[in-house]
Amino acid sequence: MTNAAAARHLIDEEIALHEAAIRNLKIRRNTHSEIAVLPSEILAIVFLEMKNSASKNGSWMNVAEVCRGWRDVALASPQLWCSFDLSDPDRALVLLKRSRPAPLHISCGNTPLIITEENEDMIKSIMAEIHRIQELDLFTFMADCILLILNMNGTAGASLLQRLRLKSFPSSIATSMPPDILRREMPCLHRLELEDINFSPGLPPLPHLRYLKISLSTSTITSSSLLTSIQYATNLKEIHISGMAKDDDSAPTTTRVHLPHLVSISITSNDIESSAIFANLEYPPSAAVIQRVELSAKYPGQFQLAAWGAGPQSSTSLAISLVLRFNDYSSVCSILCSALPFEDVLALGIQNFNLTLQPNWETIFNRCKEVVHLRFNHVSSSPFRALLNLTDSPLPKLQNIHLVSCTNPDPSLDIFVERRKHLGVPVQAQIHKVDWDGKESISEDEDEKEGDSEDEYDFERGFGAV
Repeated sequence: MTNAAAARHLIDEEIALHEAAIRNLKIRRNTHSEIAVLPSEILAIVFLEMKNSASKNGSWMNVAEVCRGWRDVALASPQLWCSFDLSDPDRALVLLKRSRPAPLHISCGNTPLIITEENEDMIKSIMAEIHRIQELDLFTFMADCILLILNMNGTAGASLLQRLRLKSFPSSIATSMPPDILRREMPCLHRLELEDINFSPGLPPLPHLRYLKISLSTSTITSSSLLTSIQYATNLKEIHISGMAKDDDSAPTTTRVHLPHLVSISITSNDIESSAIFANLEYPPSAAVIQRVELSAKYPGQFQLAAWGAGPQSSTSLAISLVLRFNDYSSVCSILCSALPFEDVLALGIQNFNLTLQPNWETIFNRCKEVVHLRFNHVSSSPFRALLNLTDSPLPKLQNIHLVSCTNPDPSLDIFVERRKHLGVPVQAQIHKVDWDGKESISEDEDEKEGDSEDEYDFERGFGAV
């Protein structure tokens, strides 16, 4: 080594000593900053709030690079590292180690998971910790891949699992998952979502389930298999099913299913026979208190029934959507309406019934003892004539009739209003007639001046006074 090189080496060593001393001085200085007096437990809570409120791009991790103290606190906080996806095997294994012993939240990110030699060991390592998994979201191309992943750790219990979502790409060939795959001990599972995943003949008993969503591109779940699947899930509050099919003639007879906590149910099907499921469901009294019902039919298209509870911002408590032939509308409407508590309904909306075949409106109207608000939107004359055919003080509490996009209202409506006056049943509110061009004219009863009624009803929001 030349004299010049040796001199540079000595100088570099001295610089390194000074840099190390400066770093130590900065660390000592940081210990006297205001934020440094925060206990590590408080700092960890702040980091966790940052993580929960930050976007999914992982920018919150920058807190571990501010200083050594913050990094130590972050690495000692397993809750910061317990949520990750499986798209990066090396990163997932690092986070799996850092997260022990916190509950895990595992997903596949935005792309379907494909098992390869590079990620198989990572997946096995994560499934070996299934006892720690609280949320599991698997998205693969084939349902067989999900079956392989769930079987990697045998039948080990998932004691903390609360939410399970299984999704595969739609396929013309529906793969049926064996029910045994979900028979492992899952005492905390309360949310199950299946997308293009079919269990045959049905789901195993899941007594703690509160939310069930099944979405199938091919109609492969029948009314009987669904009822069999939920008969022991007595804690269910929400059910959302799309892709139902009718039962074949050999289907076993299904007993009635009682769901005492049910709040919302949504069924979408291509078969009128699927509506038979509602004849075998028992709703709780609280869910049966429906204050607003909308009946809608389109051709070609769907028959839809929606019901809301009380309150101006209440959510849908019952939603049914059936893809039907136009000549099935009348029968399916009668089937579904017979199961609803129309005696308690306060607002009834009827729209898009402009077909030749119509439900038995007289039967429906005669049950509406509490209806205060009635709206017709794009309907034919059949419901108006049904009003005229009612007997025994029909719709005794009716106050408002709204006509929307009814191009030629039947004169039966005016006759009905006049008849109410002669029967001594006052019409307290306005009758709104919206012509085909959207211009609104108001026909006002003699006993009521133009203005807002204190019970005025907004079909978009509900009762403002409730």
